[in-house]
Amino acid sequence: ANTLSVSDNGTDQVIVYSVMDAKGCIVGGNITVDKYLPLTGITFSVDKAPVCPTHVADIRVAAVGGYAIAKYEIISPITVDNGNNPLFTDLATNVTYLFKVTDANGCSIEDNYKVEPVVNITVSGELVSDVTCNVTPAVANGAVKFTVGSFATTYSYSVNGGVAVTGQTASTIDLTGLGTGPYVIVVIDEVTGCDATATVTVGQPNPLTLTEVSNINANCNNGAQVTVLAGGGTPAYTYAFVANNVAPVAADYTSSASAVLPFTAPAPNDYDVWVKDSNGCTFKLDIVINEDASPVIVMPAAQCFVGTAFTIDLSVGQTVSKLPATYTINGSGQSASTYSITAPGTYQLSITDGNGCVSNTVSYEVKPQLTLSANMTQDLTCIANASVTLTASGGTSTYVSYEVNDGSGYVASANPFTTGTDGTYKFRVTDSQGCQAESGDVIVTPRTTPTALVAETHVSCFGGSNGTITLTPADGLAPYSYTLTGAGANTSGDVTGTYTGLP
Repeated sequence: ANTLSVSDNGTDQVIVYSVMDAKGCIVGGNITVDKYLPLTGITFSVDKAPVCPTHVADIRVAAVGGYAIAKYEIISPITVDNGNNPLFTDLATNVTYLFKVTDANGCSIEDNYKVEPVVNITVSGELVSDVTCNVTPAVANGAVKFTVGSFATTYSYSVNGGVAVTGQTASTIDLTGLGTGPYVIVVIDEVTGCDATATVTVGQPNPLTLTEVSNINANCNNGAQVTVLAGGGTPAYTYAFVANNVAPVAADYTSSASAVLPFTAPAPNDYDVWVKDSNGCTFKLDIVINEDASPVIVMPAAQCFVGTAFTIDLSVGQTVSKLPATYTINGSGQSASTYSITAPGTYQLSITDGNGCVSNTVSYEVKPQLTLSANMTQDLTCIANASVTLTASGGTSTYVSYEVNDGSGYVASANPFTTGTDGTYKFRVTDSQGCQAESGDVIVTPRTTPTALVAETHVSCFGGSNGTITLTPADGLAPYSYTLTGAGANTSGDVTGTYTGLP
């Protein structure tokens, strides 16, 4: 037979053969039978990696071992008969395919291969710092940081739709000098075309504020006491209290929100109060301080002391800026503004206000009680008018007028007062303070002609001188005086009214 079956023994085999023809001629030789080459595996390579947005890849298949490949195919999860073309195109990513390779001997081998998805570029953002101060005009000092990953070789980026920055290889992007608002970054892998987006918002603190909480006026003892309250911004706060339009220096700032500010007349005084937050942001508040006027006491109206108590009110006409007030009389203080005067004298009066400031002192003099006595030095007679002497005491010692009232009302009077009319008279004196005093009643008796009852005793003997005449007066006004006329008259009874020794 001219056919020899050679069984594979895993090695190359040399087969010696000879051929004899019909004439008996023999020719021989040898032939090497190669060992069998089985298909032992499949290798895969990516000819074209997946990109965005198609997300498909070209995969090249190569057999290991075997002989000339007759067919390349996918048998799961789809079926593709690729003939003798080892390149499979547009394979969807993230799918595991079962490939089959068949050689020219009809031998085949199968293997799985997963087409890996495209590695998408990533970006994340973080806020580095907000804008420090919320002021007008706006400050732009915020900062953000974006971290880029999973890109092939280079990428580009744009912020808020701006011009793209290309050819980037750094893993971080730092943006500084930013104002408030959102910052949207879009990064694009310049190899895969994949993109990613991240947003970081730059904020700012609330506006720094400063309000006046209290403003207590200055007074004779203290400056104005001012307290403010800060808000917004970034705590903690420091404060500076400075004169109007004076820029504070670092040493002016303290942690105290209160200060005692000196006051200089005239009112008002302007000050600036500054607050600074932990970011160094500042805000100014204009304040105005005033001073409580020192208390002023007004001399109470003069009153006449008439022997009974009277009341003065120290609050009448007063100037008291700060209550409560204390009213001081001769060094003794009281809360009531009224005081009862019970005796003449000089009273030292002053007011102390709620700030402890003391007013001027006034000397309030209460004169002694004004009195008037009326002494009739001469009653009305047939030969003379009545005369009344007026004597005033107390009061101001300056007596500006005397008046007399005969029952029909007071009219001006001289001192002494004289009248030729009988009746009941009352007198009044007025001093320079306007105080008045009245006298008791003075009775001026009417003029009457005196009469007399005469009793005589005759001379006992002719030529004797023991006669008497006794006069008993009536009417008229005592004391009486007597006069005896005629021959033998004498003056023995001119006083008594009894004449003796008459012839």
